[in-house]
Amino acid sequence: MLELKLTFSPADGSAPRIITARIGDPEHTGDAWSSLAEVSGFAQPWSQRIYGVDWPQAAELAAQIIPVYLDRLVAQAGGGTLDPPIARP
Repeated sequence: MLELKLTFSPADGSAPRIITARIGDPEHTGDAWSSLAEVSGFAQPWSQRIYGVDWPQAAELAAQIIPVYLDRLVAQAGGGTLDPPIARP
């Protein structure tokens, strides 16, 4: 499992908090591979199983989707910044 801790500083000036992004180890599921992508620390945690044709693709796609959901979760929280910053692919 890969894990990254980020500090979220809300735009409204409220106290910063820790956000955790995780990519689970790829698992072979039938005729595909998958990795669990997770983000916690916002009002609602987010997780989704991401599928690929092989284990590298499953891990890569999970890594690509996390910044997209981080952007969405930051926007839903009213805006703010993440440290370290995460660039969308």
